[in-house]
Amino acid sequence: MDYDRARGWSVNGTPTDCAKLALEALLGEPPTLLLSGINHGANLGRDVFYSGTVSAAMEGMFLGVPSIALSYNGNDAAGLKWAAAFAAWWIQSEHFTLPPQGILYNVNFPNLSAGVPSTMIRVPLGKREYNNDFHRRTDPRGKEYYWLAGKPFDDTRDPHTDVGALSGGLITLTALDMDVVAEKFSSMERIELPPTFV
Repeated sequence: MDYDRARGWSVNGTPTDCAKLALEALLGEPPTLLLSGINHGANLGRDVFYSGTVSAAMEGMFLGVPSIALSYNGNDAAGLKWAAAFAAWWIQSEHFTLPPQGILYNVNFPNLSAGVPSTMIRVPLGKREYNNDFHRRTDPRGKEYYWLAGKPFDDTRDPHTDVGALSGGLITLTALDMDVVAEKFSSMERIELPPTFV
């Protein structure tokens, strides 16, 4: 690829806005693959419900474009560069398969301070909780606001989840879809409204 001739846009919006604008307005035709990230910090467990990086990949999936969310468990330039080089190699290698329709890949890279990973593994979501810590502050105009400074608590006991495998120094791949319906509570229930609401 001729990176010197690559073209890009700067968007003042959320990651989802970027994906939506690119796919529906800026690009003449759909791309072969949408890559969202590389995010600073891992997106593990229930992070996938909050993550802008995952949301942009989800928007690509909704619009019919195979999509991958990429996150690095750190923010050092060397680690980000390594993750980018690996991603470029992987998606062009014989080991890569495009996400099927209706599925996106969530990929997390371990921090290189513990060593360069030698394995990528497909795993389900693990358990990541947050110890939330709210700081009440006052801005320069005298208005009160709260600063959320919570830290994640990862259950790393199961090495066969994204949380456990990443803590063990592996690159993790989790296939996600949007079927979050609780099936056992999904049988149709009909409630007739009283006249005061109709």
